[in-house]
Amino acid sequence: MSDLLSAQPAAKKVFPPSGNYLANEIAAGETQIIRAAGDHFYFAENTGRLLVGTDLTAESPYSVGEGEEVPEGNEFTTITLKNDSADDITFEVFVGRNRRIDRRLNVVDGRLASVERVMSNSTEILSSATVSIANAGSVVFSGVPTGTQIQRKAIIVTNEDAAGKLEISDGTNVGAMIFKESNFLLEAAGSIEIHNNSGGVITCKIMEIWYVNNP
Repeated sequence: MSDLLSAQPAAKKVFPPSGNYLANEIAAGETQIIRAAGDHFYFAENTGRLLVGTDLTAESPYSVGEGEEVPEGNEFTTITLKNDSADDITFEVFVGRNRRIDRRLNVVDGRLASVERVMSNSTEILSSATVSIANAGSVVFSGVPTGTQIQRKAIIVTNEDAAGKLEISDGTNVGAMIFKESNFLLEAAGSIEIHNNSGGVITCKIMEIWYVNNP
């Protein structure tokens, strides 16, 4: 197992892989690196959202049942996993190559519970009070889940100002604008910054919708 996975610090628990599966537990705030070559991966088990990237692809959030395939003719050699939540997460990831597909997730006893949990995940709405953003000011919504939250599904911003517009960015680049007396829905799990560059104070309402674990 030490040839496959390195972690800072060492993981609390390591389970032997089955075929091309690798199972482990990643502590809150921990980063782990899996050394395994392949052209695609997916999570057969994942008790919480992880930030995952390869040596070929950028970091993105992944939950159980999600994965990624690199462009044809390419192959990654490492997978980096980050747990930015406040809870330990147990995961099982399948790494494949040469177009090998494994669908045992759907039929093998012991994996069925994971499928049912994904299919039945409900959502939770968090509504803020009216927020005032000063000129040249910003508010940031990190997208980091807490409690029973798994991953943000969407954020809705309503600009109540009669003249000024708001900007939505990733903290660096402006990707959209919310014009006066209108709202904007963005399906995004990561950090979102709402910036006011209108010259005056703007009031707005913000609603976040989250996927949550069912009791």
